[in-house]
Amino acid sequence: MSITELINKNLNSIVMVAIGLHSLAVGLLLIFLPMDIISLFGFKSGEQFFTRQGGALHVAASVAYFMAAADPAGNRNIIIFSAAVKSIAVIFLFSYYILVESIMLVLLSAIGDLGMAVVILVILYRGKIQT
Repeated sequence: MSITELINKNLNSIVMVAIGLHSLAVGLLLIFLPMDIISLFGFKSGEQFFTRQGGALHVAASVAYFMAAADPAGNRNIIIFSAAVKSIAVIFLFSYYILVESIMLVLLSAIGDLGMAVVILVILYRGKIQT
């Protein structure tokens, strides 16, 4: 393996680990934070099921991101899936912010997910993941 291939593999792994850690942290916060604290971020206090379910889905997605990080070239399909997940999240979050309720944390989440999606797409389409 050349030094360039090694750097690319490590960079891809670092990116996917960072995305995985972000999703894991968000998921655990959604699962374990009391609703009165979550409401401080602009969300209405009330039914907890969907907040907790959203947390569980973030934790599940983090597993996929960590799997991709372990072997980016061997898990190219998981990285494509990751790009799709982030892209869907961006569409949902921007739509929610514009059409339903203008919560600043939703807008910031949309911007953050957009950044992550762009990084994943750049990795994929610049051919940095060798197959």
